[in-house]
Amino acid sequence: MNSLRRWKHSVVRDLAWVISSPSLISRDSGMVSDSWCGDTFETNLSALQRLDAAPIHLLNLLEKNQSPRLGRYFEVLVGYWLREISGHEVIAQNLTVSDASRSLGEFDLLFRDQTTCRVMHWELSVKFYLKFKGQFIGPNPRDTFDKKINKVFGQQLRLSRLSEARSRLQSLIGDEPIYPKAFIRGRLFYPALSDWRHPEIIDGISRNHERGWWCYHSELDRWSARCDREHRWLILGRMEWMSPVERGSPKGLLSSLALGVFVNDYFTRAYQALMVAELEFSDGAWVEVSRGVVVDDSWPGKVKADV
Repeated sequence: MNSLRRWKHSVVRDLAWVISSPSLISRDSGMVSDSWCGDTFETNLSALQRLDAAPIHLLNLLEKNQSPRLGRYFEVLVGYWLREISGHEVIAQNLTVSDASRSLGEFDLLFRDQTTCRVMHWELSVKFYLKFKGQFIGPNPRDTFDKKINKVFGQQLRLSRLSEARSRLQSLIGDEPIYPKAFIRGRLFYPALSDWRHPEIIDGISRNHERGWWCYHSELDRWSARCDREHRWLILGRMEWMSPVERGSPKGLLSSLALGVFVNDYFTRAYQALMVAELEFSDGAWVEVSRGVVVDDSWPGKVKADV
């Protein structure tokens, strides 16, 4: 996590994370490769440093595209990276395809690669899943890893094959071929009382994926008691779910005891999962050392038989 400490502004840290963090999944084809992203990150490093010194252009863009959806924030950052940092020609974002009666899908991002001149179609996704009984389930248990991957590769990346899609694209790129790829970022969470930093990696999961821990709220005290008493905790807002957090002062940070009180009170009136960061004081700042998801004791509830 310390590799992202160089960035002063959280939005630039998020942008750097979008480019440089590993993919969640591993496939022989159809993915934007981590090596390509790593090379691009190094190429773009000086531009990112200039942006961190004066991020007003990116901040203005985000203000114009405000949304409560983390996925939308992610999409805006990817588009900014490819257009403003890497210099590719972004042709369209969120381009819908329909027939006479219904929507058939959406192109998340179409751009022309400045090096190859190919028209690329990227399907974008930032996802967070918890390992539960051999499966990966979202904090919202209706969302599962398997369903998402099947949709991306079985439906979304095949959108350009539809005649309705080709008709929609005619005015933009004519009959040029399209090269589809998936760009998937996020984190997988493993039971807190397991060896979550070194989990068994199952087929289809990237060996380098970012990982964290999860627990039921009734288990939190037991888990936090294993952590350093000098560490502090931060409840993360939805837009803070991507890159590691850093704080210059302890304001707003919680002790383990205060975290337990907050979480116990929260789950008496709410069901939605909480994401929390564990921080330690290092080199003059509070920096993230682990991240976890705390869920209601009834999670995943009635959908257990359905996922």
